[in-house]
Amino acid sequence: MIFNLILRTEYSFLSSLCSLEKTIQTAKEYGYNALAISDIHNLHGGYKFYKLCKKHNIKPIIGIEIIVEYNGYEENLLVYAMDNFGYKNVLKIASKQKINNKVDLSFLQNTSMGVLVVLPPHNNQLINRNSQLINILKNIYSDFYIGINKELINSNEYVDIHNWLNTLGVKEVAVNETCYINKEEHNTLMVLNAI
Repeated sequence: MIFNLILRTEYSFLSSLCSLEKTIQTAKEYGYNALAISDIHNLHGGYKFYKLCKKHNIKPIIGIEIIVEYNGYEENLLVYAMDNFGYKNVLKIASKQKINNKVDLSFLQNTSMGVLVVLPPHNNQLINRNSQLINILKNIYSDFYIGINKELINSNEYVDIHNWLNTLGVKEVAVNETCYINKEEHNTLMVLNAI
């Protein structure tokens, strides 16, 4: 099964051009059988996303990008519900994110059941700076992954990072951030991001 884990929708305000209807219709046309949503700091589109995916026989995977605080650093994490219990935990995490603008590790520890976590590729500088957090997240989540994108794979650092992750026993997952559907929309997204 191939699908994108970092899908930003119109609910990632000023960060995406992807309307739920157009995105899910396009996914159906391309033969996707699953799709994940991971809007920035909110689950506002979760219910509509779920309903539209079900309508088109696509498995919906509901997630959110949050900020986790650790030792004075703030790092982004992608958090996904794996089942109904996990969905309830993701709702709790989203509420905590909304109230405090970040989530601490102790809260994540108490809401980890049924949740899958990905450290997104734009955080790969974290590997050099704070491998301790990676070990903590690996111990909290049985389903913890480091996101790898094509820029990282094509870099000189990838082999070293890949080997290091193997020694830690951390799994990798291919990810690519989707904020628009057609390549012609790229310039429009750049304008939107500049607002």
